[in-house]
This record gives sequence, structure tokens and C-alpha cells, in this order.
Amino acid sequence: MRNPKSKNPDNSDSFRFKKLEEYKSDYLNLLENYKKQSVDNDEINFIEEEIRLITEFIRPIIESQKTELEEMVGLDFGKVMIESNLSSYKKIKHFLETRKLELEPASISEPLDLSENSTAVEKIIYLYELGIIDFLKSKTEFISSTNLMATFLSAITSEKASTLQTSLNRLINNDTEDKNHPYRTIKTVEKVRQSLIDKNITPKTS
Repeated sequence: MRNPKSKNPDNSDSFRFKKLEEYKSDYLNLLENYKKQSVDNDEINFIEEEIRLITEFIRPIIESQKTELEEMVGLDFGKVMIESNLSSYKKIKHFLETRKLELEPASISEPLDLSENSTAVEKIIYLYELGIIDFLKSKTEFISSTNLMATFLSAITSEKASTLQTSLNRLINNDTEDKNHPYRTIKTVEKVRQSLIDKNITPKTS
């Protein structure tokens, strides 16, 4: 809460001479009072203002600043008063900084790029395990033409249509006796399935 009688518009008694638990107990009321001052005020603004005020308030002990009167009597009154509560002020500041982190949106992590590390066969397995090939097979245009399916999948995967069509034919015909069937190499299949599971995606053939 800002002290309206102070000549300093930044003056605040919201944290002065309070222990952390006292401040936390008053936090919601202080926040509500701050919000009422302007429609643009929110919790993050409040926290940033409080942190700034605390930092400025404890600056004398850090920089050993003294007023002219304090120099005359040989005593830094501000330093003495602040020093006795310095630990509490630091704890309050840490509480505010932690609260601010909780409110700020988490940074969006970069997506994992598998484009350069996946073979044509692995891409076909990914498409099958994700149900994309089954979806395409349900479309009238692709029911009887793996050639057409391979053509459009080549645009998506950057693989040659002829390479994709060979694997698609073996996969769709379920020719598991063919040594070049996409699912004949167990290690490759497990690699694809595990990468899906790691991202909480249930593989089609799990």
C-alpha cells in the first residue's frame, strides 16, 4: 500500500518492517488495492513495482548512503533500521520473484526436427503409425492408386514418389514375406514407435 502522505510517490509501507509470513498474509489485500488504482494494473505490474520499491529501500545499506544529519551525528539511521530487517526484505523479494515466474507464460520449446534423421522407410512407418496412411486409403481418390498417394506424400516427405510407392505397395498389401517390407526391420519399427511413445502418442500397432 502506497502512503499518500509521503512526498515521495514511490513510498510504500507494504513490506516495511515485516517478516515474510506477515507480508504473504497481506499479499492479496495489497494486490487488490493496487488493482483498484487503475484498470491496467495487474499482478505482474504489482510484483515488479514491489520488487523495485524493496530494492530502492534497501539500497542505503548496500551503498552505505547517509544523509547530512546522519553524517553529523555519526550514525546512519536508515542503515540501522534496514539492516535489522534485511533478511526479511530479501525473503520477501525472493517470494515476489518466484511468484512472477509462476505467472509468466512458459517459453515455447523448439519442436524436435526429425527431417534429416529419418529414412524413407522410417517416414512411411511414421505415417502408418500415426494413422495417416489409413486415412488416405479411406479417400476415394487413393483407394485404388498407391501411385497417386505416393505422389502427394513425396511433396510432404521430400522423398521420391517411386521410393514411397514401393514401400506403400508392400505395406498396403501386407506382404510381410517380402524382405523389403517396411516392418521387416524390427529395430527401425521400434525406433519409430518409441519416439512416438516418448511424446505421449500411442502408435497404431502398439
